[in-house]
Amino acid sequence: MIAFAPPKEPHPQKKQSKLERVAHAGGAIDGTPYTNSLEALDLNRDRYDFFEVDLNFTSDGHLVCIHDWNAFSAPPTLSEFEERGKNSKYKNCTLESLVFWMNQNPRKTIITDVKQDNLKALQLIAQAHPTLQHRIIPQIYHPAEYFPARQLGYNQVIFTLYVFGGSNQEVLNAARRYDFFAITMPPERALALAKPLKKLGVPSYVHTINSQKEYEQYKELGISEIYTDSLWIR
Repeated sequence: MIAFAPPKEPHPQKKQSKLERVAHAGGAIDGTPYTNSLEALDLNRDRYDFFEVDLNFTSDGHLVCIHDWNAFSAPPTLSEFEERGKNSKYKNCTLESLVFWMNQNPRKTIITDVKQDNLKALQLIAQAHPTLQHRIIPQIYHPAEYFPARQLGYNQVIFTLYVFGGSNQEVLNAARRYDFFAITMPPERALALAKPLKKLGVPSYVHTINSQKEYEQYKELGISEIYTDSLWIR
């Protein structure tokens, strides 16, 4: 169990006048989304500066880049994961190979998506790679994770809504209370939240948008930017 000190207000997050577009799951490669692969990161590194990456724990406690374990009968060990990857078209990264890629691409920022044991994963990353924390923006799934994430040393935190069961009013209350880097939401949330968040001065993302027409529609609603598989700024 992770123990944290009582909440205290950390230093304000650095606000950006213009949000960066985010490559969803590393961005698409050969028309294929969700690969979270080193090949996708390499292909898209000249198109984006912000990359969202899915992370999950192997059965022996290692973080690897994969959306879910649906292709496995159960979460594998790290060695089983790497062995299976040898026969795959695209190579899913591990935390260590992702860190190597970050060191090779020092202008890039990673946004984490950890669906299970989020704070445990963020603590592992913070302890193993503290010098990279300024280039990692964790997504949290409930406002209660905000202070623990900040106390782990992450200077920027995104509140993502795709599994949050609270009301839109609860989202707005959290936006007033916490200094989020941005709030990310699925399209159905954007209809009600985009304008109020813009009025509060809170940047917002919507996911996952892959057409210019949709992007322009959400910009009209007040959304700041998008997560996308393939709609990079040319």
